[in-house]
Order: sequence, then structure tokens, then C-alpha cells
Amino acid sequence: LEYFQYPVRVHSRIDARIAAGVNLALLLLREGEPSNNQVIEQVLSVLQWAVALSGCRDNFDVHEADPMLLVIAHNNMGVLRFMQGKNKAALNNLEKAASILQHLDYMNMGDSRHCHAGDSDSDSDSLSQSQSQSLSQPPPMAFERRSSAARAGVYDYDNVTRTNDHSVEVPRDYAELTVMMNFTRAAIQMDDARTAQICLHLQDISSSVCYKDFYRIKWLVELATKYVPALLNQHKEHFDEALEHYTSILSIARKEWGHDHIHVATILEKKGGILFDQRKYQHAMLSYLASWKIYEHAGPEHILGQSRLSFAIARTLHDREEYSDALGMYKKALALREKMDEVTRTTKSVMIDTIQIMCNVCRIQMTLGNLDEALESNERIVQLASDMVGGGEVASSHAFVRNRMIVLGNLYTEMGRLDEAMEVFTQVARGNRDGDWMITSHQPEMEDIDTNAFAVQAAKRLGKLNFSPHAAAA
Repeated sequence: LEYFQYPVRVHSRIDARIAAGVNLALLLLREGEPSNNQVIEQVLSVLQWAVALSGCRDNFDVHEADPMLLVIAHNNMGVLRFMQGKNKAALNNLEKAASILQHLDYMNMGDSRHCHAGDSDSDSDSLSQSQSQSLSQPPPMAFERRSSAARAGVYDYDNVTRTNDHSVEVPRDYAELTVMMNFTRAAIQMDDARTAQICLHLQDISSSVCYKDFYRIKWLVELATKYVPALLNQHKEHFDEALEHYTSILSIARKEWGHDHIHVATILEKKGGILFDQRKYQHAMLSYLASWKIYEHAGPEHILGQSRLSFAIARTLHDREEYSDALGMYKKALALREKMDEVTRTTKSVMIDTIQIMCNVCRIQMTLGNLDEALESNERIVQLASDMVGGGEVASSHAFVRNRMIVLGNLYTEMGRLDEAMEVFTQVARGNRDGDWMITSHQPEMEDIDTNAFAVQAAKRLGKLNFSPHAAAA
């Protein structure tokens, strides 16, 4: 997602305070580690303080707050929350930013018509006051296509948003593209019902922008017209269309940023994911390895990306039944996560991914007959999952924890440790409060306990994961 990375300059007193908060947040993010959840929380708190000032009345006029500062603040808050995996909160912030921008469109059109009609100054002042008041509660997004008059520039943007005399100077096309692209990305992630409509609105905006002297806009247009459609088609499982778009944006990214840029690594990873879903494992492996090599040389701030790519490579090897190599890459992915700071390592999304990796490690160890190692891995899975859901009786009744305890019991049985197996199965029976013991106690030889329908649903309940149908991702 695109974070507004340019300091803002304003002239009014209340705007200066809000702008100070936005600029301070930018400085904190630059000096800190963006992948560090503690840094993100600190930056978010500053942005929330800045947004709160838009309604502050301590010796300042509440209507002096510039809407574009709120757009920037809400956009940046949405990006940060998306980075945290708080997708619903991110979508709310980005929708707020998009809503304010769309409302400014209507205001500017109204101003233009008002001026062409030759209205009096007093009427103009009245209109400005009513518009300023309405900005505090922008209407819901309508996602209407911009009129031909708007695209032709009948009302004057000057390519800079100017809502009053002390406006924030931000290139209009950049602001609109940034917000709508982020909003679209979050909507795709959340499977929002309006996603297709939002995408069309983004395409309409990207087709009518003016590049002028702001270089960043050209790259955003390429993302809006190629990368975002690729994400949408991938989400809809239209893999051929998505692959075509990824290939196109990959060529542009290499030309624009160089072959070893992190943008190139991101696109290669996405492309590898599609090839994996198509079961083209050899091609997927090549794409993943190219991405992993870039992440490996990108520095410690991209350690999560290295771990994610190691996991993707391991899954590909796993599905190709190259178990020893897959096990080595799974362990590498886990080792990389151990190098993260404790705050990042213990966030919900990272812990869920860690548990998923460990489940696959356990499965390979069982396949290779390394029962002692499989037992140790599964005990750790049970402990981590139990801690995530609160431990105690809550954990013992959670579907995913109980499912892993059944795996644990089966391992004890296979190792001949029947007393310990009986103890585990008894704990599962006691923790069953949903009355589905008969579902979880089916004959293990009839279906792999890790891949049966109940196990997959239980794992989804733990982290709401979107599991691939492949064996390695179960």
C-alpha cells in the first residue's frame, strides 16, 4: 500500500497542529522499523491525536481544519492497520479518506458552477461555510464514474487540492490515486461486496490523471491498471488473467526500479503463488527463488518476507514430495521468525503463520517416520495455539486445539505410549462442549487427521485462514 511520504506545509493555526502530527508520524516511521508492531502503534497513536484535533475547539475555529489533512491521516492509518493485519479497521480508515476526497469533488464542481453563474460574495461565503460544516460528516461512498466535464477539467484543480486559502499542497492526482488504490487493495483483501465497483472507480480515476511533474503518479497508474486487476483476478481464481497482469507489471517494475528491488520481489512472489495454485510447481519454484534471493539481500527489515518466501518454497517442495528439502526450508522459515523482535513475533497474524508452518513440519516428520520429532513439534503447536486462545478450559474446548490433541494422541498410540494417549483423549473428551466428539474421534486410518474436513475448519476458526486445497497447506 502507498503511504503519504511527503511532509505537508500549511498556514492556518489548527492545520499547523494537525500537519505537525502527520509529519511527526512520518518521521517516527522513517526512524523506526516499519515491520515492528510497537513502532506502528506509536505512529498510529500520533495520527489518531492529529485526527482528533479536527474537532478541537480550544481557542480555534473547528471549521479551519483542512479536509486534505484528514485524507492523509486516514490513509496513513489505514496503511498501518493493514500492515498489522487489522483489515477491517484499515478498510474503514481508507473508506473515510476516499469519502472525503469524493465529497471534495462535488464541492469543487459546486464552486465552479457557482462562480460561472456570477453569484455574490455573500452567497459564496455562505456556501463555503456550509461546505466546511458538511466535511465533518462526508456521505457514504457512491463510486460514481466521474463526468466527462470533470475529466476534461471544467472545474479547476491546478493538479493541487485547494479547499480554502490555507490548503495543503498535495498533487490531486497523487492523492486520489493513492487513496483509491489502497482502498481497493483493502476491499479485495476483505472480500468486500463492493470490490468490483471500487475497482471500476479506480480504473476511471487512473485513466484521467495528469502526470505533469510528479513522477510517482506514473508508477501508481501502472499499479492501478495492472497490479490491482491482477490481485482481483487472483482473488476470484481467474488465474490466467491474473498471471498476464503480473507478468506485465513485473516487466515495468524491473525497468522502473531495477531487478533487485523489493517491488520486483513482491510481484515475483504473487506470480509464484498463482503458478503454485495451478500446480505448475517447477515454474512456481523459479519465481519463488528469484523473489527469495531479493528478500535475502534486502536487509533485516525484510526478515518476515524472507520467512514467508522460505515457507512458500517449502510448500512447493512438499507438494512435489521432496520431503527432506521441504523440511529444511520449513525449519529455515521458523528460524528466521525467531530472529524477529518479541512484539512482532507474538502478533496474531505472525503466530498463526508460525503454527501453520509447524503443522506442516509435523506432517513431514510423521511421513518420514521421525515420531519423536513429530511429537515435539505437535506439543509445541498445542502450547502455542492454547496460549493464543487464552489457555485453560477455553483452549481445551477450542476446535483447533482439540484437533491437534487428537494428532498428539495418535502419535502416542503409534509410539506405544498408550497411557499418555488415553490421558490426551480423555482431555479432549472433557473439553468437548459443542457435542461434536463423534466428528473428531473418527477412525484415523480412514482419513488423514491433518487434512480431514473438520481439521481444516478448526484451523480456519483459529485464524480465519484461507487454506489452499494442497496437502502441504492443510
